[in-house]
Amino acid sequence: MAEESKEDDVHEASGTAEMNKEGEPIEEAPGLDATMREIEAWAERRAIALENGNVAAAARRLGISLKTMYNHERQRRKGGMTC
Repeated sequence: MAEESKEDDVHEASGTAEMNKEGEPIEEAPGLDATMREIEAWAERRAIALENGNVAAAARRLGISLKTMYNHERQRRKGGMTC
């Protein structure tokens, strides 16, 4: 566990962003003032990025159904969710 925190410290100190398998930067976590919906949306986007766009794999990673992922995206696009 100590090794993981050292690695995180190195990333923070060096200013390098975490990258997905394609070498693209992954979005940073929302701040402490974020709403639950913002955090949920971020987690979904991050999982999709980590899975290189594979939404089904991202849903499995998060432990939610693929239908839930698509419903959340649809709600965000319609303006029903705030992020």
